[in-house]
Amino acid sequence: MSDGQKNCLTLIIALIIIAVFGIAIFFILQKQKEEKLKAALGEETFAQCETLGGGNANLSNFPTTQGPFKSVVIGLGENDLHEWHEVLPDETKAETRDELSLIFCVGEIEKQVVEECPYYREDGSLIFAVQRFQPYKLVAVFNATTHRRIADVHVMGGIPQACEDYRYDQQGSVTAYNGSEPDANTFLRAIWEYIYRDTSRR
Repeated sequence: MSDGQKNCLTLIIALIIIAVFGIAIFFILQKQKEEKLKAALGEETFAQCETLGGGNANLSNFPTTQGPFKSVVIGLGENDLHEWHEVLPDETKAETRDELSLIFCVGEIEKQVVEECPYYREDGSLIFAVQRFQPYKLVAVFNATTHRRIADVHVMGGIPQACEDYRYDQQGSVTAYNGSEPDANTFLRAIWEYIYRDTSRR
């Protein structure tokens, strides 16, 4: 290996080490930021998302203060910020417990059947079937002051592929077609009407 190749290899290794350290520092700072925010919002805020309490969902439980409404997004049963918290517009991210108006509790991925497609023999007997599933996450919206539930929002994922007119499969099998999981942008569109709700129209 020539000196030039050795120098090039050394430079590449150095850049990789710098990148690794940079990523590690970023995650450490991000974690410190999250812990600071959790402390500012208080344990009571995160306890709201331990279980889905708060009574029946009702829009009359909405805060009477003026929006945009300061909010936080928490994973259901996780006692931690959900990754979707980061997509909230900066003006709606709560920094303290006193300014917090809305709590969004994000559940795990669930699936609903949107269609079942049976495939039959010519004599009418069932050979196999296909089930089409659309993933979604249930997001419970809570009033941060009263802890009453405002709404249950279904953040829907993508529609699964369509069933074929003709298909060959193992006898007695049931094949699942799954749509894509909902993402952060889908979540933001779904909860937009709450963080920017116009309370003067009530």
